[in-house]
Amino acid sequence: MASAELHLRPQESSSKKENPAQRNNLAVMSTPGQEDSFSEERAVSYLFAAFNSRDVEAGLSLLHPEIVFETVSGTVVNDGKPYRGHAGMRQYFADVQKHWHELQVNPVQIRSAGGAVVALGQVSGVGGAGALQAEPATWIFKFKDRLVCSIQIFSDERQAKRALSGD
Repeated sequence: MASAELHLRPQESSSKKENPAQRNNLAVMSTPGQEDSFSEERAVSYLFAAFNSRDVEAGLSLLHPEIVFETVSGTVVNDGKPYRGHAGMRQYFADVQKHWHELQVNPVQIRSAGGAVVALGQVSGVGGAGALQAEPATWIFKFKDRLVCSIQIFSDERQAKRALSGD
């Protein structure tokens, strides 16, 4: 039995009862032979949408089971350790809910860069430690088996460039 590959596409709105992916304008379709419909950049865009709507299940559907997520706030919130695996990502979403009254990410550019996808954008939010207003951020996403396996977030573009170049 051949395995079907997963492809992402925008979901048409519908009056039917919607599933979590549909709430984020996301849908997964199984259609082998349409490899050109998969785009790492599009998957990253969908991941941002899942985060902004706090749809954990839609976000997890885009992440490799061995995901490693290095956040700027993880040094304080997660004992300085990256969030690992789907359980770690569930913890990350719980930490965001606990520490932020409001937090939104706004990618402005999403582009392939060698073996990664880089997103440049801004973060805004209000939390117990203060507020962020359109603070610049750079995200680096790496893929394995068409799923995001690594995410790094940088508030300093120079650090992001060093991470991309392997320095």
